[in-house]
Amino acid sequence: MRGTAVLILLAACSPSRDVVPETRDVHVVKGDDAGAPPTNDAYRYVARRAHGAIGLSGITGDIPQDDAQRWVDHLANEMEACAERLEKEGSLVSGATRMVVAKGPNGNGLPGDTELQAGPGVAANALLCLVAPVRAAPFPGRAGPGGAVPAMLVEATWQPVRRGNVPVSPDAGPP
Repeated sequence: MRGTAVLILLAACSPSRDVVPETRDVHVVKGDDAGAPPTNDAYRYVARRAHGAIGLSGITGDIPQDDAQRWVDHLANEMEACAERLEKEGSLVSGATRMVVAKGPNGNGLPGDTELQAGPGVAANALLCLVAPVRAAPFPGRAGPGGAVPAMLVEATWQPVRRGNVPVSPDAGPP
């Protein structure tokens, strides 16, 4: 009888397994970028705004760090203004992208390889709030050693402004 009780108890218990809930936490692994000043993360520079952030991951060609930071700040300001407009319209979604931007023949930014987070509205948000401002803005730098085209790798995330876990309605009053 005692052995039967143990078998029933063992049969009723399912094998244990780890369950990890979905998360949007970003974990940055320390990088080693030759020629870059030592930092505590994988980015050379990060511009944070209320609706998101843009991280500068890498630079090729002859782009001084100060010029690259100013350009990333400009792009972050453009993204923020666009995100505010889209949020008021109710069409801002959470999204992320990684894009290589090179200096185009007219001196503006020219988006190249681009990876987008999957989801409805992400591509539209990225096109309006990142790709259009990249193409419209003058891009810093000049050809580097061996004719290397000035380029940057940037990563951006954006989302509606939230209080707690609830998205803020565009017509909500003061906090």
